Amino acid sequence: MFTGRVLKVAPDKAVTTIVDPNAIAPTGFAVHKDGRLFLAGVGNMTSGSIVSFQPDGRGRAEIIPPSAGYLPDDLVFDSAGRVLIRGPQGHIHPTQRGCLLRFP
Repeated sequence: MFTGRVLKVAPDKAVTTIVDPNAIAPTGFAVHKDGRLFLAGVGNMTSGSIVSFQPDGRGRAEIIPPSAGYLPDDLVFDSAGRVLIRGPQGHIHPTQRGCLLRFP
């Protein structure tokens, strides 16, 4: 359903792959003010993750691992660079409602 691949389209319409296909199953994508790319993914639909990459696709880092039990569906950064994470139907964890604010 979701490949996890992230593409870059240049002004001349040339398309390059920045992030290769993966199991993240991304549903949310944001660019931090420092240039890093962040993906929020629902994984296997029971535990997802948030990962970041450098602008060229290298340097993958887990911000929230699948083992944390969250199901992040989308994310956005505020003006201070903090990330607000939202889950399906407004919750990101089976025991929590609302959104989670984390510092990347």
